[in-house]
Amino acid sequence: MATRLRWTDAWLLAAITDGQTKDEPVNLAEMIESADWLNRGIPGFHDVSYGLQRLVAAGWVTVEHPPQGGVLMRATAAAVKIKRARVADYRRRRRLGLMLPSLGSVIESYAQAIGAVPDDGARRSFAGSVARPRTSRSDKSAPRLCRLVLVTSH
Repeated sequence: MATRLRWTDAWLLAAITDGQTKDEPVNLAEMIESADWLNRGIPGFHDVSYGLQRLVAAGWVTVEHPPQGGVLMRATAAAVKIKRARVADYRRRRRLGLMLPSLGSVIESYAQAIGAVPDDGARRSFAGSVARPRTSRSDKSAPRLCRLVLVTSH
């Protein structure tokens, strides 16, 4: 039985596809920058390490390890299709003078498209969408992720 994708996986997928230009892959630092912009937060070590595995297994992302080191992530055609649909909806809303979607709805649209379920401990907002679970300040994974970013971004 395949593991269900989670909200944080949709967040990573949105960050990868939004950070990707044309067919160029994104590195870890670019993915984290995009994730921070989308959700005003940085994914934790476990979010990235396990989330990427789930996204690769589900066929949404490919991961490359170039000879110079680091990790490169590339959204598959199916993931890019989600982005194109979202961009088309944004342009349609803008042209018609309708309310534009918020950044939170970007992640929610990816979550719906990939069938993601709420993470353990996730809160639901009043609008019914899944809100990012809060992590404690004592989360030990954040420093490890920062070290990982520094090592792979050089």
